[in-house]
Amino acid sequence: MPVLGKVKLQALPPRAIKGFYAELRKKYSKDYVKNIHGVLKRALRLAYTESGLLAEDIMSKVSMRSKVNANEQKEMQFWTIEEFTQFLQSSKHHVHYIAFSLAVYTGMRRGEILGLRWKDIDFEKKELKVIQTANWTRDGLVIQRPKTNDSIRRVKLFQNIIDDLQERYLQIEAYRKEYSEAYEENDLVCCYPGGGYIKPKQITEGMDVLVRKAGVKKIRFHDQRHTHASFLLANSPLPHIRSNEPTYSKTPLLGKGV
Repeated sequence: MPVLGKVKLQALPPRAIKGFYAELRKKYSKDYVKNIHGVLKRALRLAYTESGLLAEDIMSKVSMRSKVNANEQKEMQFWTIEEFTQFLQSSKHHVHYIAFSLAVYTGMRRGEILGLRWKDIDFEKKELKVIQTANWTRDGLVIQRPKTNDSIRRVKLFQNIIDDLQERYLQIEAYRKEYSEAYEENDLVCCYPGGGYIKPKQITEGMDVLVRKAGVKKIRFHDQRHTHASFLLANSPLPHIRSNEPTYSKTPLLGKGV
């Protein structure tokens, strides 16, 4: 682990601490660096307020928040329309395709997508409701409401994603017939063929494989939200991806849910 070096406490400058954090970030996670910052902050403030070893609170000059946010900003990436089109065309028949389509067309988070149910979608109003998330912890699957009130929201649907959702529904109906009584009735849009909840790790690993196959720039699943936002800010028309293979005949799915 990087060290601050042999510097007398009274002569320790804020820039040395900032440099220490910069070295830590090269090898360790953001949360780990934040924990180190918390320990230093408490120790050096005690040295100032109680023991008198410091003449000033030097940690007041070390802004961890702004530094972390700057790093996160550097890591933010997104696809161009051409890259997104190429990725979706390449992954059209992948089991997780609908998750990727929802991510870019709606800007939803991964947990929100994996928790989305058919009853949360109103095809007549062309919108869906984000009211639950599906996440995995050490104790297993956790279904819960989004953490903030702002996250509980209605999302307008482009015709592109409506078409994909209708195709997905017909695919789900085929799975129900195939699995019969063994099918898990969770009402999920994104699920395994047997109806079970998809683990987030499977989505991430599947995306890495598909990115390489499509030959596009590697981004994180979360970065697809930035791709969605960039399209909206640029007022760009979102591409429509059509399959080259025969699909089910479509039946309009209108009303609340399907």
